[in-house]
Order: sequence, then structure tokens, then C-alpha cells
Amino acid sequence: MVVVEVQKTQGETAGLLCRVLDGNVKAAALLAEAIHQDVVIHDQAIEELTINVPTQDLGIWIDPIDSTNQYIKGETDVKPRGEIYPSGLKSAEVLIGVYDRHTGHPIIGVVNEPFHQQDPQTLRWKGRSHWGICYSGFTASSVKKPDSRAGLSVVMSRSDQENLKQSLAALCGDELYYASGAGYKILCVIAGHVDAYVFSSDTTFKWDSCAPHAIVRALGGGVVDLSQCLNMWKNGLRSDLPELTYNKPVEEIIGADKWANKGGLVAFLDSRRLEALMNAISKIL
Repeated sequence: MVVVEVQKTQGETAGLLCRVLDGNVKAAALLAEAIHQDVVIHDQAIEELTINVPTQDLGIWIDPIDSTNQYIKGETDVKPRGEIYPSGLKSAEVLIGVYDRHTGHPIIGVVNEPFHQQDPQTLRWKGRSHWGICYSGFTASSVKKPDSRAGLSVVMSRSDQENLKQSLAALCGDELYYASGAGYKILCVIAGHVDAYVFSSDTTFKWDSCAPHAIVRALGGGVVDLSQCLNMWKNGLRSDLPELTYNKPVEEIIGADKWANKGGLVAFLDSRRLEALMNAISKIL
């Protein structure tokens, strides 16, 4: 067994990587160079922040490759529908989410799009990042909240329940979209490409949603537990709908599944959109 970890020098890291890359010296050297480089990101808005967050109260969820399957396939020629890419490298994200260990609320989120734009000449990719903070009444974000628009638009997973897809298709018409990657779909909400992301299954996890959820909160929206919201909605309870939290595992479940978002989710920026969705979904689920 070979344990891969960053070594003190670039050469030592390259030598270790070479052992797990079947002797590919060039690939090992390139990876080691990337690992050991000093990355400096200047963001004037961040540098001007004066918020104080006690680090002992924080937990972190990291997804190094959200939409892993699309990253593995590596498709670069996928055409968007509107501004949404249904698949391909464009949906692969790096997600870093920080949450309050006591409340479970997401408070800081960073979403990196490493494959945002490709140079047609060199074929090299240029990335971009988005961040948001929502803590103790303070909010800030690199993203401007998108303007409201007429109609209702939703992004979903093609794997979702057929009756739910049919219901939302009737509600949204041509404004129902499909895409890969939970982080990417929430980013579509953040960017204003759609009004909401709806998912009824239990196959997203805390590391998928924590980072973009923090940005959504910074913009005044939320990511709620769909199953719990449906129960409340059907009992006439329409306020204080439960948002996803990140500090507690699902009881009596072992392995990674204990950190799944078991009730599904709805991500939104405008509560009026959530109300329209809940009215429709509560009739079929």
C-alpha cells in the first residue's frame, strides 16, 4: 500500500506520485509542481471584510470534485440550453463549505469553477470562483443577487421521480432544465439562470450542498429539506420551513450515507418561488 501525501519538497512529492502513476515521471512532476505552487488570490471585497468568526466553532465540508462522473468523462463540447450546461466539464466544481458546529448553519461558502472557460488556441482552462458569507446577521457575497423575472424556472436531475418531473414540466413549461452535479445546479440558482433547484431523492450529501448553500443564504435565499417541508405544508404550516443543516449525521445509519440529505432539497432565492413549488409538489408527493 502506498500512502499519498504532500512531502516537504516538490521532488519528494513527485517521487511518491510516480509510484502510483505507473512510473509516469512527467505526469508526477506536473502534479507535484501544481501541489507545491504558492497560489495568491486578490479580492478587494474580501480584504475589506471585518467580520470575526471564532474558528473553534467551525466545521468544514469539502468536495474536491463535485459532479465526479462528468469530470471523469471529460466532455468539452456539450452545448448549453440557455445558460445551463446539462453535462460535461462545465458542471464539475470544487466546493468548500464552512458551517457552525453548534447550529449546523452554513456560514461561508466558496465554489470554484475550474472549467469555466477554455482558450480555443491553447486549450487551457481558466476558472472562476464565487463566495458568500452569512453569519450572525452579517452577509456578503461576490455574487450580485439576480433580478426577479416573470414565470418560474427550475433545474432538476434526470434521475428524479417521473411524476415530479411531469408536474414541474406542467408548471414551468419550457423553463424546466436538467443538469448534472448538485453543486452546479445550486450555482445555477445563485447565478439567476433558474429560480430553483428541486431534488426529491437522498443521493446528495452535506459536502455537495454546504458551500453553495452558504452563498444562497448570503443572497437572502435558502436550501430547505423537501420532505420535512412537505409534511409541514400539508399541515398548514407555511413559515420557518426547515433548511438543511450540516453538523449532525442521520441517526442509525452507518458509512457515508449518514451524511446524506435524506429528505431531498429545494434551493431558491425568492420565497415566493418556493411557495409556488410547494403548492405544486404537495399535490403529488
